[in-house]
Amino acid sequence: MDVFRGVPGADDACVDEVWVPVGSSPMAAGTGGVDRAVRAHIAATGAAPRDCTPATPPDPAAPAPPPVPAGPTDVELLLAAEAYVETLVPPPGLGIEPPTGEGVVGVPVLVQLGREPVFSADPITVTLFGTDYTLSADLQAATTIDWGDGTVETVTGTGATYEQVDGDLDDERLIRHVYIDDGAVDITATDTWTVVLTLEGVGTNTVTGIVIDDTATVDIIELQSVVTG
Repeated sequence: MDVFRGVPGADDACVDEVWVPVGSSPMAAGTGGVDRAVRAHIAATGAAPRDCTPATPPDPAAPAPPPVPAGPTDVELLLAAEAYVETLVPPPGLGIEPPTGEGVVGVPVLVQLGREPVFSADPITVTLFGTDYTLSADLQAATTIDWGDGTVETVTGTGATYEQVDGDLDDERLIRHVYIDDGAVDITATDTWTVVLTLEGVGTNTVTGIVIDDTATVDIIELQSVVTG
């Protein structure tokens, strides 16, 4: 029966390097010089062969692998979120009183606006660069009314109806104008919005100069009194 002796470094050796028969040259190990008895002994003692094929060194002439693209920056995400601003901003919702679209010289024409000038939009889910984010916004409008006769004024609030002020034409809630000439006029309400966007987990960004307008045409007529008798 063959007697085996260990080869230095056998704890981390290849299968052909673990044991060699006494009296044989250790140089035979790793070159196919280990006989079947050696392999049987290795198998009996649970020694596991491992692949001793030398690793192929990298080719210095080979091109470097392409760099992994970086994800979007916070600034890029916030700029991309601006595309959703117009979905958050309402139109002025211009209303005119008298509702018939016909006013009278010397009698105030009233305007009502169908949106609040300052509000917070409900959060929405937006997809940016393939990832979903929660977007919320705080909005504030600066509003002008062009009355169509050369008069333009800045207004606050949303206006009121004759009924709401109980006929009090001095009520400060009113947005009103008195025409001195007859003819058709285009009344235009223009909102210029400032929107502070918040992208959850990213940051905030302020967007200005978002302009939305609404126009209605009113016929201004002049009533003539007729004296009889």
